[in-house]
Amino acid sequence: MALRPQVVDRLLATGIGVAGVVEAVTGSHGSRIWLGVAASTILAVPLVWRRVAPLLPVLALAGVFVTVIEVTGAIPTSAAMLVVWLVASYSVAAFGDLRTALAGLAVSVALPVAAVLMGALEDGELTPANVVVPVVPWAAGRAIRGYRAQSVRLAEATRRLEEEREERARSAVALERARVAREVHDVVAHTVSAIAVQADAAAAALPADTRTATQRLERIQAAAAAAVDDLRAVVGELRGTDGAVSPQPGLHDLAALVEHARDGGLDVEITVAVAGLSDGRALAVYRIVQEALTNVRRHAGASRASVEVSEVDHAVRVQVCNDGVSYDGTRPGHGLTGIRERAEAYGGCLQVEAVPGGTRLVAVLPERPR
Repeated sequence: MALRPQVVDRLLATGIGVAGVVEAVTGSHGSRIWLGVAASTILAVPLVWRRVAPLLPVLALAGVFVTVIEVTGAIPTSAAMLVVWLVASYSVAAFGDLRTALAGLAVSVALPVAAVLMGALEDGELTPANVVVPVVPWAAGRAIRGYRAQSVRLAEATRRLEEEREERARSAVALERARVAREVHDVVAHTVSAIAVQADAAAAALPADTRTATQRLERIQAAAAAAVDDLRAVVGELRGTDGAVSPQPGLHDLAALVEHARDGGLDVEITVAVAGLSDGRALAVYRIVQEALTNVRRHAGASRASVEVSEVDHAVRVQVCNDGVSYDGTRPGHGLTGIRERAEAYGGCLQVEAVPGGTRLVAVLPERPR
């Protein structure tokens, strides 16, 4: 189990302080034992705060160094002072900012020069080695500080990437849920609407025309079976099954869709002047027409409608008009929301407006068909 940095610093200060006191007592400073004990204590104590106040050990070292020369007239030679010199030079570089580190280095390098100026060291005795002694641990401290900073930046970048990955995953799940919800809504809403129309017609014809009623009921059965197949395909795609499922509808299925609407009593004309769409865009066009015709039957009370799928200005344009109740698209509903989301998924837009004699829905899906 790793020790906390504060504990390490206290142990380091205690060890250096005890070693310095023992060295002083055993005669390293001659008869001036008190001076050695005081110097060792003053040198060791600031090391406890070398991480939060990295310049403090260097200043304490300089003060003790100058004081010992002033009192004894000789340069300090204790091992404790040398160790503190190295540790303080390293600490000011490793834990201080650049300005603090440079100030600490200047003080450390100036100590031999101060000894010369105070007469404790002859000019000829000052060598480059005296100056280089604090530079080596100082350079090591700066290198380790840079490594730690790089590690922190990498850890932060990794954290951000993880957050972005999780956010993308959540967004993908939300988009998939919305897509499946649109598919299920389109299938169910369209089929249930058709079933309701056919059921009303069958109920009206039943007392007087059993044959017509029987035909209507057969259409209800066929519509329900088709809805089950469509739902099975959607659920199979959601589960990722490997079994065979019905292909997704596209432009070639629009004729059957319109014919189904005609069976429900809606007079529909359709014009398709575009071909070669991608499967995804073709499915979007199909679902838009499907939902638009469903809304016409359920809400507009229309008797006639027209569907036009064309290419305009490098975009696929889907227009559905009807002669029912005018509607400006302001009322909420999942149908129009689904149409809008399908168009926006391809960078397009939806416009619903009331026109003389009915309502017009226009969905635009940009990009030229393949």
